[in-house]
Amino acid sequence: MAAMRNDQEKVFELAASGHVSVTATDALGRTLFHHLAAASRSAMIPQIVALGGDDVIDAQDHAGDTALTLAVSSAADAEACVRALLEAGADPSIPGRGGLLPVELADLAGQRAIASLLREYG
Repeated sequence: MAAMRNDQEKVFELAASGHVSVTATDALGRTLFHHLAAASRSAMIPQIVALGGDDVIDAQDHAGDTALTLAVSSAADAEACVRALLEAGADPSIPGRGGLLPVELADLAGQRAIASLLREYG
């Protein structure tokens, strides 16, 4: 997937042309936002929102994770990704896998800056 390769221009071009739906999900129930969050591609998040992706920014995959919970737990640049998702309208009150809220995941991982950011939006 172009999003995983950080090919921002290609993803945006395909979505803008209608060849790829920004609301589509994969076999795991993950949206483009899930993939962007897991791969720390925060710069692409506002672009996808601009194409109508805000409808699925809070979608939960089959395991119950949102893009925000994935960003907190797996993104290499978690703070930037969490900030981009929150600024795009992600809801920090939706729990992920195991019923944990994003702020609880951040607290458990000792990510104080991220936990503080989540509390600001929550």
